[in-house]
Amino acid sequence: MNRRLLTTLLAAIIAACLTIPASAQLYVPHRSYRPGGQNSSYGNGYSRQQQFDAQLNRQDAQMVMQMSQKYAPDHRYEQFLNRISSKFNYAGSKVFRNYDSKDVRYVVLCGALGFNALALHRSIILDSLLMDVMKFYAMGLAYYGKVDTGYTRALAQKTLFLQSCMQKGQVQPNFKDMDNPFGLPYPGKLDSRQAALAMEYYEEIIASVLAHEGSHAFLEHTKEKMLTQQKLWSEGRATQQQIMQYVNVDMTRAKEFEADKNGVAMLYYSGYSINGMKAWFRFADIMEYYANSLYAPNRTHPTGEERIEAINRTWNSLNAGRIR
Repeated sequence: MNRRLLTTLLAAIIAACLTIPASAQLYVPHRSYRPGGQNSSYGNGYSRQQQFDAQLNRQDAQMVMQMSQKYAPDHRYEQFLNRISSKFNYAGSKVFRNYDSKDVRYVVLCGALGFNALALHRSIILDSLLMDVMKFYAMGLAYYGKVDTGYTRALAQKTLFLQSCMQKGQVQPNFKDMDNPFGLPYPGKLDSRQAALAMEYYEEIIASVLAHEGSHAFLEHTKEKMLTQQKLWSEGRATQQQIMQYVNVDMTRAKEFEADKNGVAMLYYSGYSINGMKAWFRFADIMEYYANSLYAPNRTHPTGEERIEAINRTWNSLNAGRIR
């Protein structure tokens, strides 16, 4: 997740009461606010916390509306994503204390983020390029039986090229070819067994993405980071540059580990393995290797290998019954 992009986008939002456009719902329960006590409320009877939540909800709706108007919604994966989310709906309350009081939705947009996903306060935005590349990556895993192949590296390089072109507005996906609108390379002709295995891998990979991004939303990382930034600024003990360094690098890195940990729990209780998450992190490292950013200073995200080591610990603890 590009948190600098998130900061830029949030700064551009005008608080306005809008409704999120129709999209598949990831987590079913609706949100309801309870009036705060006399000492904690002001104005319309809601607490400052509740008013801040409402503001973030409006910002989410505004951003999703604006991006949906600029970038075409992609409905190709709705049934596939609904199948994953139905499993998450069953397991969510075992992972998140606020699961039954928070509504998180997702939407797939073409060209909004490139090979990326973005978690807001109660919205998850996925890009078509991410969805398609992960599908072809899963096909490559099924065809070759391992991650590090010439095909995977070629796919990573093609993805970086497409992402660069998309940022410049130079890519127009060909949706006459619904299976491969971005012209991604095929690994080879899969037999029926490999095709079934590829779909299994693909579902586990995308479930991992949704579990991770959903964790950001349910753990309310966007709100926590914004409140931390406001608090540090009001205290006046750090420069704006120091505050942004802490929030966008140090704090973000910690929140990525936290979202991974809770995402693993969501996968565990939903009946998925963590193989898809490992595969996702390994592909991300290959992408960053070719982008010359794998060992860049001030990384906002841990490397894939660091994350795999951490999620293995969480998974082992879950299976040992130490995390419930």
